[in-house]
Amino acid sequence: MFLGGTQRMGRVWQDLSTVQRILEIMEREAEVLSLMAAAPETSIQIGEDLDMAVVSKSYESGAERGGSVGVIGPMRMNYKRVISAVEEVTRELEEQIGTRSD
Repeated sequence: MFLGGTQRMGRVWQDLSTVQRILEIMEREAEVLSLMAAAPETSIQIGEDLDMAVVSKSYESGAERGGSVGVIGPMRMNYKRVISAVEEVTRELEEQIGTRSD
């Protein structure tokens, strides 16, 4: 799991208790990873009791599934932009992994 952009969380979520709950969720790494790995295509999952959404997509490594790329953010994030970024990173990973295995 790679974590980036956490320094900006205070600006995105104005309520610091929400930031604290999100960080607590991220500490439960196995749960976050299983949530992201559940969907083979691009998916959007909305947090039930938090102002949180996860946009994720699985990527393949040869004939096998390699992993997932995802963004955790507030429900009011720019979904079009985030979906585009997740899909682009996934494509790049698949291309790089495919190139190395040849």
